[in-house]
Amino acid sequence: MAIFDEVSPAAVGAAEAAGVLSGAALAVCDANLPGETLRSVRERCQAQGVPAWLEPVSVAKAPRGAAGAPWHLVSPNWDELQAMLGSA
Repeated sequence: MAIFDEVSPAAVGAAEAAGVLSGAALAVCDANLPGETLRSVRERCQAQGVPAWLEPVSVAKAPRGAAGAPWHLVSPNWDELQAMLGSA
């Protein structure tokens, strides 16, 4: 899913600068995004007071969302949860 690689931390920063995050009620991400981008979204949402949710999508990609500031909601299945916790 190469298109997800195009959503970079710089793109998230540009969206924040344009006021997109400050007007958002919720940010929803999935772990197809690069880990650096997920971190950027979480940090920026936390700074703006915007809840951020994560869908892990797969065991292989779930760990991308595990580090850093907490998500408001994560919806892993059992195997994705184990991967996020480093137990898989």
